[in-house]
Amino acid sequence: MQSLVENPIRKLEELLLFHLFKVYEARKNTVRSGFDRYSDLLIDKFAIHTGTLFHLIHGLIEATGSKEGERIMAIDVFTINSLIRVLMETYVTFHHLFVHSKNQEEKEFKILLWKLEGYFEKKKFRVHETDFEEASNILKRDEKEVALISLQIESHPFRMQIDDQEFARIFSVKDKKSNWRFLHKNRKVRLLKIIDLVEYTCPIRAYFNLYRYASMHTHSSFVSIEQFEKMRAQILSESYINNFPRMAAVLTIFLIVDLAIIDENAKKIFDTFSERDKIDFNGIQYAFRIKPATEATDSFAAWR
Repeated sequence: MQSLVENPIRKLEELLLFHLFKVYEARKNTVRSGFDRYSDLLIDKFAIHTGTLFHLIHGLIEATGSKEGERIMAIDVFTINSLIRVLMETYVTFHHLFVHSKNQEEKEFKILLWKLEGYFEKKKFRVHETDFEEASNILKRDEKEVALISLQIESHPFRMQIDDQEFARIFSVKDKKSNWRFLHKNRKVRLLKIIDLVEYTCPIRAYFNLYRYASMHTHSSFVSIEQFEKMRAQILSESYINNFPRMAAVLTIFLIVDLAIIDENAKKIFDTFSERDKIDFNGIQYAFRIKPATEATDSFAAWR
């Protein structure tokens, strides 16, 4: 894919406005209900983040030395890095829940855990019943929702595919534990941290390192501030800047291929793309995901 190498910003725009838009619109023609609505929301979130990234890369800050007849635009590298991390997390969440799941039961089970994890995170807010008018009702509704989801998880058919001891590692109301990021095989599970999920879903070192790099900027670690000091007022190379839209473009291609895999209407639109586009998309899917996942150095080879 020559354009991805030579002009990744332009390619990212094309992928968002044409290819992803087309397959996503086709998917909307498929009857979806229940938990599947969350997949659409994650796709929307991904597209919004990517669109914002596209605009940030063009430069939204007027730099020192800019003149009326010659505006010099600076790039907010640190916000871009934070956004890249969020973009990656959004994509791997979508893929793990809605594409990686082997069947409907596994998908429902993991989504229930994902949903419950959200309520457990919500309970960490310091909110009292007297803080505002609806506070008491909201807290009570959340408690009922936690109890309902917990019961659904404990009685779900997929629960029987995991040993009791292994299930206890995933789920515990007492400990407010609900882990949807896991691999399973022979009734055993392998729990995944978010960085593990990134590595499993995008099994090339570039994404692993990019997530680590973006996280340093998100958390304002020493390395981030040290780099800021070195980069400040310096002209960034085109190759450095192009890495951001290039990696976002590959993630977008992953999402396009995913939609074609899980949805027949999206697949029909995917099949209408030019032969060149289909070769490029399938080639990137193979080179960046399928091939590295089969190599002996893959950390998850035994669980694939």
